[in-house]
Amino acid sequence: MTTLSSSTSTLLVRLTCSGIRFSLSRRVHLWLDTASRDGEKAESSVVDGVAVCRPGATELDVDALCDKDGDVTICGIMEHIEEAGVHSGDSACSLPPQTIPEETLAEMRNWTTRIAKALKVVGLINVQYCIRGGDLYIIEANPRASRTVPFVAKAVGHPIAAYASLIMSGKTLKELNFTEEPKVLPLSLAVPASCVVLCCDGVAVM
Repeated sequence: MTTLSSSTSTLLVRLTCSGIRFSLSRRVHLWLDTASRDGEKAESSVVDGVAVCRPGATELDVDALCDKDGDVTICGIMEHIEEAGVHSGDSACSLPPQTIPEETLAEMRNWTTRIAKALKVVGLINVQYCIRGGDLYIIEANPRASRTVPFVAKAVGHPIAAYASLIMSGKTLKELNFTEEPKVLPLSLAVPASCVVLCCDGVAVM
């Protein structure tokens, strides 16, 4: 990541291409360096609104399964170790959460279930939350498999992706005998830098 500053603001930018340049004003001008080695002109676009994350918040992921009958099972809740704003693909995570009150976790389970039913999800759903100052916010809901699924599956000992495939083919959570949130080991950690899951009784390579 690169931090670029102007006289009035600081912008944290994730580099997702070969290069990027910024001109900070009332609008943000992005030049995505897609130029070829032959010197083609780089593409330019203008962003009118910029979302800025305030530091000090905690981000969490909830993975759940929902079947054709509208039944929902929470697969796992992951707490990001880095503060909200660090991309979920770069943040280390713990399962179960270590610093979140049980009443907040219960609220997250309730909202995840309600969202999955409202969206009529059949299969996996990932809901991202943010906690700041004791307040719970929903960042986004994705009715699909998330990058967190392989880690959650290893931590809880269930083939979550396989369950999702069977549910999308017409099976129900009752038929799969997966109707309750699974118990997990005392602590599992996802460490993206080394692609390793650390468990209390050993190390499993993802």
